Amino acid sequence: INAEYGKAGCSMFGAWGSASKDGSLVQLRALDWATNTPFQKHPLLLVYHPTEADSKVFSVLTWPGLLGAITGLNNAPLGVCEKVWLHFKGQDARMGTPWNFVLRDVLQFDATNDAAIARIKNAHRTCSIFAGVGSRASGTFDAMEYSYPKVTVWNAQTQPVYKNHPNITDVVWVDKHTQPDTRDPCLGDLLEHFHGQIDADTILHNITAQFETGDMHIAIYSYSSPLTMHVANAAPVNGKGVALPAYTQPFVKLNMDAEFARQN
Repeated sequence: INAEYGKAGCSMFGAWGSASKDGSLVQLRALDWATNTPFQKHPLLLVYHPTEADSKVFSVLTWPGLLGAITGLNNAPLGVCEKVWLHFKGQDARMGTPWNFVLRDVLQFDATNDAAIARIKNAHRTCSIFAGVGSRASGTFDAMEYSYPKVTVWNAQTQPVYKNHPNITDVVWVDKHTQPDTRDPCLGDLLEHFHGQIDADTILHNITAQFETGDMHIAIYSYSSPLTMHVANAAPVNGKGVALPAYTQPFVKLNMDAEFARQN
């Protein structure tokens, strides 16, 4: 299954410095995707130990049969995010490297935001998405308008400011709606309200749950030591055809230093 054919309306952000509780980077990847499929019965966190030169040990949060990476973290550590770019009006291409394969290569080979951005800019890109990358070495989070013709990086200095998308110190963010989202102030309000207190617990209790983002799955990467990932998945569809979204479900906290060190 190639995720390129099913781009999703997701939320992403990174908070660090004055915005996070301990000053280190914390990153949200909330996947808002269809929950009426069999996928959520079989969530997987796969850890790869590639033997190719210059490879990192890396993980992907996924399901059986899905190619590439849509959510993941490596042992540099560096993590990736993605969301649909609905308002893109330019040219797409189907000949090239699908974005989910590009993000997989970022996870396998890159340790810094700059290295990941360079790889993305040099890739034979296809369709349009928002991509996001954060790393311990960089200490920050960058979002990107990613398309066949070009890549535009949103960092703390260059991210656009528009109604309901304020410039928040030491935060880069994109909500689940099409951009520019001038209708829904919720995520911006929450990031401003919890500024200085943002950590994984604040995100899962007070941000994803209140904004109702992360239908299919949620990953929160905390880059302090030890490296951790909080994960939640949507519940399977019940007898009434309803699936409880991931933002309502219990989270599992994983020590990723331990997972990356595990050999079998």
